[in-house]
Amino acid sequence: MKILNKTIIISLSFWVASLSADTTYAMEAFQCNFVNGKDYSDVQKVVPSWTKYADENFSMPYSAALLTPYLKSESDVDFDLAWVGFTGNQEQMGVIADEYLATSSNIQAKWDRVVDCPSYGFYGVFEARSPSESFVEGENTYWAISSCSFKEGKKASDLASSDKGWNAFMNDQGHTGGVWRWWPGAGSPNSFEGDFLLNISYSSMSEMGRIQDARYAAQNSGDLPESILNCNNPRVYIAENVRLENLNN
Repeated sequence: MKILNKTIIISLSFWVASLSADTTYAMEAFQCNFVNGKDYSDVQKVVPSWTKYADENFSMPYSAALLTPYLKSESDVDFDLAWVGFTGNQEQMGVIADEYLATSSNIQAKWDRVVDCPSYGFYGVFEARSPSESFVEGENTYWAISSCSFKEGKKASDLASSDKGWNAFMNDQGHTGGVWRWWPGAGSPNSFEGDFLLNISYSSMSEMGRIQDARYAAQNSGDLPESILNCNNPRVYIAENVRLENLNN
């Protein structure tokens, strides 16, 4: 099964050329709605069968999460849940796609009985901050996802320097989560007018609130790191870690 928010196309060749020296991944994303009469508990009933299928059929490491919208506006998020899957690179994601197309008829039939997923796209992922606490399979984290664009005169080559300042600030706040930029690729909507999606993960809503308080205080005192981005208000999702594998093998 494959799910996300509205984004734009930035060519994958640009992402690879700009970011290949750092920690990168490939991502697929589906946006889904529940079939009439079904809900999240019905989706969770399919997950064990999908996990067994993936263990038996995927030849590349693949991690996945289910995202449930939590803090959101209906005008911004018009789907019930999202599925995001990750591999180490784009070729591995292509291998997974080939394997799924060839072998998935039975498991896909189970998904089709509980969700309808009309949107499906590939993304390039750049890791700007590694989590200090590992994700745990079956447990939840919170993902705050914003649409971002570069301020006038700023570009991708400015990100490394900017990340240093922001990571130092987040270290001071005891942030345990990670930060990733999702660059749209094949299948992503052309209607989005940003440059990428920014995902910041938190271990709890209290951690997110504590760091937001620190940002307000630093902004008032003039100590907040300079931002080279214009980002809109984040949509917050409850992320259930469905399958976790080492993508760096």
